[in-house]
Amino acid sequence: LAALHLALHARSDPERAMSWLGLVSKFRGLRSLCLDYAAPLHLESIMNSLSGGDSGRPAEESCCASLVALTLHGCHGTDGPALRRVVAACPRLQQLRVFPDSWREVGEVTDEALGDALRSLPQLRSLAISSRERLCLSGVTAGARLRSASVFAPLGDRACAALSMWPCLRHLWLGPHKLMQAGVGFE
Repeated sequence: LAALHLALHARSDPERAMSWLGLVSKFRGLRSLCLDYAAPLHLESIMNSLSGGDSGRPAEESCCASLVALTLHGCHGTDGPALRRVVAACPRLQQLRVFPDSWREVGEVTDEALGDALRSLPQLRSLAISSRERLCLSGVTAGARLRSASVFAPLGDRACAALSMWPCLRHLWLGPHKLMQAGVGFE
């Protein structure tokens, strides 16, 4: 199995969803994983299951070792430590897309955590991330190799200026960090 798109429906049955993730972790050749309806599961719990943390197996023996694309729709707890967990478990990622649950639990990714993730994933070319933290992106120079970026966070002039310095960027989507709230604004 090389690609899997799985509707978890974790809100109605979180135990079953976690059980499914444990099974998915055994697909060692999996290259692309998209999980829909992951809420109310937290990113760190999802990664713990996918990397074999619940089974005691080393991460190298899980699906994470071969993943090049990971998309999570509707997960909670997207923050610096959880993002670091993704990076540690999935070092070959070329695409990482993490979307919150209906914008209820947006996450708290900082410039520092984002910069660390980008430096640690040298093959990453596409990123979608959200945060309620105001991002400046000025110190996030590793983003210069991204071809696609979707950033849902409070952004100002400095962030937009920093993005203009990413020469490989071909697709850019800037949006609000929460529905009905400002995304890009002036300082």
